[in-house]
Amino acid sequence: MAPRPYCATMRALFVAILLVALVLPIGHAPASPPSDISAADLQTLRNLAAQGNSTAQYNFGVLYDFRIGVPQDFATAREWYQKAAAKGHAGAQNNLGGLYEFGRGVTRNDVLAYMWYSLAAAHSADDEWRDLAAENRDDIAGHMTSAQIANAKKRAREWKPIQK
Repeated sequence: MAPRPYCATMRALFVAILLVALVLPIGHAPASPPSDISAADLQTLRNLAAQGNSTAQYNFGVLYDFRIGVPQDFATAREWYQKAAAKGHAGAQNNLGGLYEFGRGVTRNDVLAYMWYSLAAAHSADDEWRDLAAENRDDIAGHMTSAQIANAKKRAREWKPIQK
C-alpha cells in the first residue's frame, strides 16, 4: 500500500476548530477555520501549553506540524505532542504515530507508530478519532513483521500516562 497522509486535512480542520474554541470567546468563531493565528491568540495558547494544559500542548503541536501561524517544524511539533500524549491525549498520541510512521522530525519507526496509534485508539473518547487511530494502526501493521507488532503491543501495554 502506498504511504498516505495521516488524515492531515481532516485533522487540520478539527484542530483549527478546537483552537478557535480554546482561544476565542464563544460566538466569535469565523465561518471557516483560520489559516493563521494572531500573535495574541498564539501567546494565549503558549501560556496554556506552558501551564501543562494537554489540549493546548496538542494544539501547539498541530501549529508546528501543519504550519499554522508558525514555521513548520516537525521536531517542535513532536515535543508538544509528546507532552500532551504523556498525559493521555489521544489526538497527540495519534499525531505522534503519524510523525513516527513517516519520519517527520523523528527517525521513522513503525513500532513506535503502531504503539502510539494503539494508545490513541484505546484512549479516545470520540468514536471518529478512535476509528481513525485504529485504521492508522491497522494500515501500518500491513507492512510490519509479527515480531514488530508484538513489540509494539508490548510497549503499548506497558505505557503509563503521567498525571494530568
